[in-house]
Amino acid sequence: MYKVILFFFISISFCFSSEDLIKITQLFEERKFADIASNYSLEYIISNKEFFTDTGIYIYSKALFALEDFTNALKAIKNIENQSEEIKKLRFFIFLNLNNITTAKKEIINFKEPDKSFLNSLISFIENDIKNATNYLKQYIESEDDKNFNFEALLLDYTLNFKKDLFPKTIEVILKKSIIESTPLIESKTKKSPLNDFIIYKKCLSLIKENKKEEAKNILSELIKNSDSLIIKNLSSYEYQQLN
Repeated sequence: MYKVILFFFISISFCFSSEDLIKITQLFEERKFADIASNYSLEYIISNKEFFTDTGIYIYSKALFALEDFTNALKAIKNIENQSEEIKKLRFFIFLNLNNITTAKKEIINFKEPDKSFLNSLISFIENDIKNATNYLKQYIESEDDKNFNFEALLLDYTLNFKKDLFPKTIEVILKKSIIESTPLIESKTKKSPLNDFIIYKKCLSLIKENKKEEAKNILSELIKNSDSLIIKNLSSYEYQQLN
């Protein structure tokens, strides 16, 4: 009798926890990060770790990161046993946003080129070491190997050379939004390349330079509404506000 009752409760627990993993994944794909944080506590996630698995904890940590709760994002990620490249990348950006540059530098050893060059460029820009930062960025852009930050690098290079007043904001947005741009563990088949929106965004900046503000505002408004890139959305919103 007791065995039957125990089996019943284990089955119910497994069912709810499995549904939780599906739900948290769905919420993340819909970018409902606040819903994840309000519906699930870190304690609940960790106490049901065997059901959420590393994937669920990773998604939870990224949701907290998206909400700029970097301290709790770090607490969550420490419970992940799998040390994949995506986990290391998330941890690196958490340390940067916590302004723990010393630890972030130590994390770079976990990356391979050319991504290592891009991450070194970010740290150098933060430390205002522009010479080293631009050298690292150049190395990264010129590399023909596979890259994970090509969009971000092109965006930095463009604003550095053609829109310097926007550069500090670009760095800030990349630090806070880059890691949310893609989620390889639950990648969406419908997600569009941010490079297309980057081309449109560059056009807007050119229009602003030409003092064609209304035309630029119309395009920026479309990017804010329709872009799949959180980086482009945030920068477009910032530029739109500057024009008002």
